[in-house]
Amino acid sequence: EEINTAVRKLINNSEVHTVNINEGFGDTLNVCVATKEIFNSADILKKLKTELPTYVIPKSIQKVGHLPLNQNGKVDSKKVRDLILNAI
Repeated sequence: EEINTAVRKLINNSEVHTVNINEGFGDTLNVCVATKEIFNSADILKKLKTELPTYVIPKSIQKVGHLPLNQNGKVDSKKVRDLILNAI
């Protein structure tokens, strides 16, 4: 949640969801952002490095049109994970 809050402060009008992805050598944090705002992922990551502890800095930030929801109306983490994996 700490990551999501920090990203929301940097990108106005955004929905943010963070997932762990196991890449064989350990888990990495990756962020998916749904927004109409234009932003540069590298700039956001740079700013996050000054605001968050090193261990919670995400590996990537991906922009999507909307966050996928499950049948209960909550963000579907598996589908977000798939979106990130397809974008990397």
